[in-house]
Amino acid sequence: MPLSFLGAGIGNVWPHLNTFILQLTDVGERDMAASALSTVQMYAVAFGTALAGLVGNLTGFNDASNLAHIANSAIWLFCLFGFAAALAVVASRKLVADLKAKHHESAGS
Repeated sequence: MPLSFLGAGIGNVWPHLNTFILQLTDVGERDMAASALSTVQMYAVAFGTALAGLVGNLTGFNDASNLAHIANSAIWLFCLFGFAAALAVVASRKLVADLKAKHHESAGS
């Protein structure tokens, strides 16, 4: 059930994120930016999957007979990807703040 909510959340956010990105690009570069969005998404999925597999194997997920190792692996995966998500939130808030400041400067000129 939680993965269903996760998928629904990503599905609801992704079109708005794409629109936001395309609004920030120059008119002459929008075609290239639009085509890059799906490429970046595919690379991110591949990288995230590989990283999850690496962390899972390094923290004991490959030992299915030991529930303590599986729990340890789950904690590490949650912390790692939670940290990555928090870092993305901080970076996006800074980006939006910088863009708002730039917009206010150009509107005042």
